[in-house]
Amino acid sequence: MLVFEGVAKMMNCALRRNLIDAAYLAGREAIAAKGRVIHVDLKGAKDLVTDVDRSGEERFRYVVRRVDPKISFWGEEGGKDLKDSGRIVIVDPLDATTNFLLGFPLWSIIAAYQEEGRLKFGLIYIPELGQLFTAEAGEGAFLNRERLSVRTTNSLASAVVSCNRSNYPDGLIQTGTRLIELLIRKAFSWRNMGTAGVEYAWTASGKFDGVITPLAEAVHAAGYLIMQEAGAKVTDHLGNPISLDSPSVVAANSILHEQLLDLAREAFSPSQAGGS
Repeated sequence: MLVFEGVAKMMNCALRRNLIDAAYLAGREAIAAKGRVIHVDLKGAKDLVTDVDRSGEERFRYVVRRVDPKISFWGEEGGKDLKDSGRIVIVDPLDATTNFLLGFPLWSIIAAYQEEGRLKFGLIYIPELGQLFTAEAGEGAFLNRERLSVRTTNSLASAVVSCNRSNYPDGLIQTGTRLIELLIRKAFSWRNMGTAGVEYAWTASGKFDGVITPLAEAVHAAGYLIMQEAGAKVTDHLGNPISLDSPSVVAANSILHEQLLDLAREAFSPSQAGGS
C-alpha cells in the first residue's frame, strides 16, 4: 500500500508539472499566433473557437496521455474522453476567445485535475500578464510564488463584485438582467471581464471581493479550487457545494458570501421574472 501511494504521489507530481508546462507553452503559442491569420469558427450562438483553442487543447491532451493514458480528459473543444480510473483532467485551452481575438489581454488557460470526485489541483494562467495562479487541495493558492487570500470585505455595499457572464442563452437573459440590476443597486460596484478564469483568479487574489457566475462551466473548475484554497466559500446560487455539475457559482469570504447568495437567489427567483 505504501509503495502504491508513493507511486501515485510521484505520478500526480509529474502531472502537475506537465500541466503547468503545457499552460506556459500554450500561452506562448497563442501570443505568437497573433502575428498570423487565425482561423475562426462559430461553434454555437455567440461562441467562437479558433485553431489556437484546438491546438492548445491537443497539447494538454498529449501531456496527460504521456503521464498516464488511463486518466480521463475533458476539453472545452473536444469534449470528454472518459476512462475508468476515477481521475480526470479538465481543460479550457483558451478562456475568453473573443477577448483574445479583439486584442484584449484578459484571456486565460485553465486546467484542473480531479480524483474520485474531488478537485486536487488547478491552474489559471493569464499569459499576457505573466500571472500563473495555482492551487493544490489543502495546500493553499498562489500567484506565481505568492500565497493568496481573498478580501475580507464584510458588506455588500462596500464590495466590488464580478458578474461573470457576457453572452446569455435565451432562458437566462431575465435572470442575468435582474442580477446586474441588483448588483448596481446593492453592491459598491460590479465588473465583467468577459472571462471566468481571470475573474475567479482575481477573486482569489483579492482584486474582486466576490464573483457570481449565473451559468457555470465545468471546464473552469480550476477556479473553484483556487478560490477555495484562497479562503473563499464557493457554492452554487442555492448554497449547494460546488461541483462539476453546478449550474452557477457564488464565491466570496464566508460573511460576504451569504449576502451574495441572497442576491443571487433573488435574481434566480421565478417571482422576479419580468421585474420586481
